[in-house]
Amino acid sequence: MKVLYVTGIFSTKYGGFEKYIIQLLRCGIELSVVFNNNPQPDSFYEDLSKLNAQIFVVKGNIFQRSFQVFKIIKSIKPNIVHYHFGFYVYLLSLLVKVFFPDIRQVYTQHCEYLSDNILMKYLTKYCYRLMDLVIVVSEGVKAGLINKIGNLNNLIVCYLGVDKGTINNFDIKNQLDISQKSIVITSIGFDINVKGFDILAKAVSLLKKNESLPDFKVIIIGLNDDENNKFKSLIKGLNIEDKFISVGIRNDVDDFLSISDIYVQSSRTEALPLSIMEAMLYGNVIIGAAVGGIPEVCINEYNGLLFEKENVVQLNSILEKLLLNKTLRSIYSSNSIKLSYKFNRMNSVQNLISEYNNLLRK
Repeated sequence: MKVLYVTGIFSTKYGGFEKYIIQLLRCGIELSVVFNNNPQPDSFYEDLSKLNAQIFVVKGNIFQRSFQVFKIIKSIKPNIVHYHFGFYVYLLSLLVKVFFPDIRQVYTQHCEYLSDNILMKYLTKYCYRLMDLVIVVSEGVKAGLINKIGNLNNLIVCYLGVDKGTINNFDIKNQLDISQKSIVITSIGFDINVKGFDILAKAVSLLKKNESLPDFKVIIIGLNDDENNKFKSLIKGLNIEDKFISVGIRNDVDDFLSISDIYVQSSRTEALPLSIMEAMLYGNVIIGAAVGGIPEVCINEYNGLLFEKENVVQLNSILEKLLLNKTLRSIYSSNSIKLSYKFNRMNSVQNLISEYNNLLRK
């Protein structure tokens, strides 16, 4: 089975999506992958090469990159083209349908569908109907997509999965100058606005008024240099620089999650964060905004607590409650580990391979 992954992304880290690609290769899929740049970091590129993945890099504007992808499809003639992020699918789906009708086309909707533009919604509906299969990564994303463009008979939910990585640094608390008694709160994301880091910062600024709270630190992972500078200005303005440690883009996320007690996803929009799944593997108590697929991995009053999107006061109250209640944290922590078994990466990959086989049989 030859599969072409059209990722539509600039590769910058060895994250959950990248590990999913590696797992597909280990399961014997003959995989070619299209990126917008040379895959980063080097360890990811090396793993792709060791597993004999064909790596393609396309450049230019969306039309130029789409034409390059079309030439790749014509050259390698895959059984399946699987689109992910970006707008390639809108330009390529009809061309592939016309010129290569035997190739099966799959699209994964990784994020909530938020467009209210009538033309865009019509185009999306038409494009998705050309697909042999449309995968959404959570029930929340499915419900939102159906609400925007109507139901599709080729639509399924397929959770992405995670596995524990390797902990390489057991002295990370000392290196970050965090007391062994401190409660560690972690949040991961690439964008301050999308991931709601400003909401989290404002909630933490309210916490500082409560002098009865135990000592805590908040670790932010994933911001590039520009976003990191913006975030540092934000927390400086709120006078909470002493509470935050922003470590930038990292490939050693497991090291940080292993020392974390609480994981916060304060996003304004979200599909199904792999970072929450990863945090659950380490028994992190989850706090999440009630958007997209977050309620499927943060089950309210089971492994964590939900708050209304952008509700700073409610997030502050939840943080305060969990910081003060060690027993509740222990219960939610244990339940996080139990729930994490539902989102095993190998099971997810096997489910996807089964869907591929079903398409080829049809």
